[in-house]
Amino acid sequence: MADVPALQMTVAARVADQLRAEIRQGALDAGMPLRQNEIASRLGVSSTPVREAFQILERMGLVVREGRRGVRVFRPSMQDLVNGYEVRGALESMAARMAALRLSEPELAAIADTMRVMHAPRVSQKTFLQLNAQFHAQIGTASGNARLAELIVAEQSSTTSFVAFLGVDASSAREAHGEHAAIVAAIAARDADAAGEAMLAHLATRVSALQARLGARGRAHVRK
Repeated sequence: MADVPALQMTVAARVADQLRAEIRQGALDAGMPLRQNEIASRLGVSSTPVREAFQILERMGLVVREGRRGVRVFRPSMQDLVNGYEVRGALESMAARMAALRLSEPELAAIADTMRVMHAPRVSQKTFLQLNAQFHAQIGTASGNARLAELIVAEQSSTTSFVAFLGVDASSAREAHGEHAAIVAAIAARDADAAGEAMLAHLATRVSALQARLGARGRAHVRK
């Protein structure tokens, strides 16, 4: 009996992975209600792991709970996307500048190692997103300002849902690698201005790419 909860969570994780893939592929449209019993029947599982899968997806920002109306697929808005990245740009460019002047060699090595693993061949999208969040959080910590680091993590959470919703294609990952490398190189050179500019440019490029993908997805939904 001790293994039942672990098995149940494994099923919940599998259901969450399936629903996440369907959301990213557009099979489950933005704003679509998710009915627990229907999904359980379709995937051949009980309602409990589906309910737990909803909780997993809610933490990832892919679904929203609307009280008695149940759970719906998150509907990203272009303005929310822009607002979130503008705030991140201000906070994280400041952190990169401060990190260039303050971080220790072990901190620099840890940031570089995260970048290396994140951009390794055949890394899964889930791992990429986790390591990308870690990379940005590490730079926040390396700024030496705990409050700034906390704000960065909080704002990152508010924009992660857009990335999770739209996914990361190979082209975007390659572009991000070059941008991350420029940030790390500037920090390693202790060039505060270059580090801040590299971070700002990186986030501006990422939000532009996400805007294009969000717009394309919206047009695809209109054509359906």
